Amino acid sequence: RRFRLFVQTVHFLSWHQILNRLTRIARRQCDGMFCRPTLASRHPEVRQLYIVWVGLAESNLVEETESLIRHADDLAKRKFRFLGETGSFADSINWNDPCFSQLWRYHLHYFHYFRDLAAFSQMGEGIKASRLFCRYVDDWVAGNDSLNGDGWHPYTLSLRLVNWVQGYRMFSESMELDERFCDRMLRSMYRQAEILCRDREFDVRGNHLLENLRALIWMGMFFEGKDADHWYASSMKLLEVEVAEQILSDGGHFERSPGYHLIVLRSLLEIGYLLRRNDRGVPDWLSQAISRMLDYLGWIVAPNGQVPLLKDTTLDDALQPADLMAVGAVFLDAPQFKVFSCTGNLFRDWLTDGERKRWKSWTLSPLRNGFREPGETGHCIFRDNFRKDFMIFDVGGVCPDYLPAHGHADMFTYELMLGGESVVVDSGVYQYEAGEWRDFFRSTRAHNTVEVEEENQSEVWSSFRVARRARPHQVRSGGDEKVRWCSGQHNGYLRLGGGLMHHRHLIWWRPDLWIFWDGVEGRKVSSCRSHIHFHPDIAVELDEDEDDLIQLQGSTGRFSIRCFGQDSMQLSKGVHSPCQGWYSDEFGNLGKNSTVSLEVAGSVPGRFGYVVSSGTPVTSVQQRLQSGTWQLHFTYCDQEFSIMYDGANLKFKQMQTEAVGNGIDSP
Repeated sequence: RRFRLFVQTVHFLSWHQILNRLTRIARRQCDGMFCRPTLASRHPEVRQLYIVWVGLAESNLVEETESLIRHADDLAKRKFRFLGETGSFADSINWNDPCFSQLWRYHLHYFHYFRDLAAFSQMGEGIKASRLFCRYVDDWVAGNDSLNGDGWHPYTLSLRLVNWVQGYRMFSESMELDERFCDRMLRSMYRQAEILCRDREFDVRGNHLLENLRALIWMGMFFEGKDADHWYASSMKLLEVEVAEQILSDGGHFERSPGYHLIVLRSLLEIGYLLRRNDRGVPDWLSQAISRMLDYLGWIVAPNGQVPLLKDTTLDDALQPADLMAVGAVFLDAPQFKVFSCTGNLFRDWLTDGERKRWKSWTLSPLRNGFREPGETGHCIFRDNFRKDFMIFDVGGVCPDYLPAHGHADMFTYELMLGGESVVVDSGVYQYEAGEWRDFFRSTRAHNTVEVEEENQSEVWSSFRVARRARPHQVRSGGDEKVRWCSGQHNGYLRLGGGLMHHRHLIWWRPDLWIFWDGVEGRKVSSCRSHIHFHPDIAVELDEDEDDLIQLQGSTGRFSIRCFGQDSMQLSKGVHSPCQGWYSDEFGNLGKNSTVSLEVAGSVPGRFGYVVSSGTPVTSVQQRLQSGTWQLHFTYCDQEFSIMYDGANLKFKQMQTEAVGNGIDSP
């Protein structure tokens, strides 16, 4: 089975990717066998580079004093905390310690803790911070004296090199007193850049390749000489090509993961500021891509200021949407992107006093409101800012064909926020290590969609692989002032035989009705389950008197879900074998949440689903097939509603009046 999955995964890759992977493997083997040097043969010369990071606001540092001192003390004791896990080393650091996960070791090699040392330095502890930084650089050079291990992976090289450049500039006065250390550090950086330039991730591509190019642009501007000029020029050309492919027409990143959208946006903004601060000129294609990405971010950010947890997204304090919107607005001189009054570390660290004052002088713009078509990314947005209601409905592809790393079996999942409170959520992502938890959080049952015969829609396997995958078809949307809808179908279950197709209609009947209408067509199946995952703060109760009613209690009020067409309903919370009812909004942070599964057993159901309402539940739900048309009728607040679907069109009626939808086309 594993060999079949491997073959079907490789089927989607290009020959260019496969050749590059084989070349990289062969080169690494040769480097390990022949003991290639890890330091450049000569002392490289550096340019006067104005880094993006320009300073820290003292008012913010006062609030962070205790945590910075505590973190600096931990670093002095060789104590690190990443992904919710703490590790410490007695004497020297074991940079490739097998006791920790590979992702944890990657964070150790990134040197992101430099940023805390830089902030600690601004508190008047410059000498202590500088000594700690130099000690860790020295330790890394000594502990990675062969071209093997996680530290020489192109991705860790890329992130570390940028942090080392900024550290060199930050602590240059004290480091220059030690010529031996400076020589060793610069020769190591130059050699790392040489390795990175010949080992760029053309086999993986995506955000990894963007990080490679970002680092080489930094190094090309930091060092002098022909090699550095080549790193800069070639990386800018490749960056233009990759940005054109990876940033879609509607502004979303092509991996369709909001978390990686933030990462890529931050990298592009950083490159833009670096070019501007050093009088290199910002190309139009870069500014235009950043503008599209900010517009997209303005749509998908929820009323609580966070992005949805779709695919491999986690909540990261270092990547706050409000912060990116602020520095992006200043970069583009575009006041319309000032949609939050709050800011974060990037606003504090990247901008000059004048830039911060300019941003503060602008009037706050309203968040995007209403309905947004799915676009090329495939994220359909429904939002009412007055009521603080928000929904994102994912009808996009699982992943780019050649880049399955962050794809999940989550076709037609969604997240729902009512009254500013998260109600229905994605399960998130707990870890990247292959195993039970990685399998669960990528599975169909971990998302708010339909699972057939306990199979995933797409064959997700290992940590970052997808073999046969679901593809959306006939995705359409429309509506008017009263009704907005989006619908589609996917072919993820065709591999089970019998022409199985899943259809989903998502309808927002304003102001406070959300209808989810599913259908599975084709041969008879043993079971279908529609999963609904609730935020851990939502209390969920199955009504004892009405077996099709779910009552929800949140901090802002009560909500109801009326189900229809199911044979049974099951409530799970923190269950093993199989896993269900688990939630992780940060790496390494695992908690329990309530999950309701609606099951239809015995044969292919015609149609089934549920209606979400604020407060009062809908009543008298009836579903029938008449003259080839599926009809759904229900009552809410003494008004009658009906939806009709003839296989080609959706029609809507409220009470006994004329059709509201007026024959809107639908698949």
